[in-house]
Amino acid sequence: MVVSMLVFFTLAFPLKAQQDKKVTGSIITEKAFPFISMIRENKDLMKITGNDPVLKKQVLKQREKITASLKECGDAGCLASSVQFEPGDINAIGNELVKLYTEKAEFRQFISKLKDSDYYIVYESDFDTSFVRTVWKSVAAGINQALGVYIKGDRPRYFNIDAISFVPGDEKFLSIIRNDLRKELDNRENSSFFDIPINMVVNAMLVNERDEAARYEPLTEGMNKDPFESIAGINWDKYNYSVLLVPGEGPSVEGVNIDPKSINRCKLAAQKYNEGVVPFILVSGGHVHPNKTPYSEAVEMKKYLVNDLNIPGRAVIIDPHARHTTTNMRNAARIVYKFNLPADKKILITTDSLQNAFLLNMERRFKMELGCLPYRDLKKLDVESSEYYPVRNTLQVNSLDPLDP
Repeated sequence: MVVSMLVFFTLAFPLKAQQDKKVTGSIITEKAFPFISMIRENKDLMKITGNDPVLKKQVLKQREKITASLKECGDAGCLASSVQFEPGDINAIGNELVKLYTEKAEFRQFISKLKDSDYYIVYESDFDTSFVRTVWKSVAAGINQALGVYIKGDRPRYFNIDAISFVPGDEKFLSIIRNDLRKELDNRENSSFFDIPINMVVNAMLVNERDEAARYEPLTEGMNKDPFESIAGINWDKYNYSVLLVPGEGPSVEGVNIDPKSINRCKLAAQKYNEGVVPFILVSGGHVHPNKTPYSEAVEMKKYLVNDLNIPGRAVIIDPHARHTTTNMRNAARIVYKFNLPADKKILITTDSLQNAFLLNMERRFKMELGCLPYRDLKKLDVESSEYYPVRNTLQVNSLDPLDP
């Protein structure tokens, strides 16, 4: 259902949320497009990219396309096309970024820092010039896809839970996009080749209420503060596993906060925790089912474990972002590295028999959706349990999935 613009903004962005829109946008950009965030954090790099003649021509071309679209376009899709990078532009920008790498010490230092960050770890064995091109192409592809999904209304991989919030031809949405584009043209601080496209991605995601990636950050605070602070005191010699992963199952009914399958998985996990098998339970699942649910699977599972099963809160870590089985496993491995859990220990998975059997037949889906396998030595232990070692490739950002990149 489409609501009026005033009511929409009141519902989507209450007063505090409106004040935090800039922060939310920064988090989305940092998580989905760290290449851009890291350039923006460096004044010298912003000056270099803003003053480069070839890149300045790209900015001028963008502005001319957008200006023309505001005069000629009668639908949001047409407006979005004016912001998306064309294949020739992607190649031209990539060539110029390689040139900057060869000519500017500051840019070489940036690329070294970018490699060290592990955000693009899958490409890190490439020569630096190839690394620059590949990273930029992945960024441009992510921007183009997000603009396609959240302005044009293109179909995402998981339409029922990831799609645009407006019906085709909605006049109020068209008006919002027009106004945002005009503001971006008027903003003379938009001097870099990526400024207007990434700003429009953030604007579109926020107006579609697609801020899932920014929720609960930083992940070491909030419901994870006590578990995170307790990690340093763990005697790891007592455990074969770093953590017990419990994938969530989203309810299919509006207003239901936790699905019976999640409850059953929590009971299995509580039993293993009480047996002393693991020091931590990691519950994983975001705001997924039904579409735009106010309930995070992980948050509700932690509440159930603590309040109903008497598991200490300091022993339950939440991953409130995962939207699929693939990202349940990837995000668990990421948390191992980001929370400084021992990566030489295996992750134990406890779930229902159907999902557990499914895990061993997902290799093709993992590679297709994530670009890599988020594990090594995945092994089924019994009907309801499996185990795997985390791998650092899970730290690779996925710009094609801005809801959980």
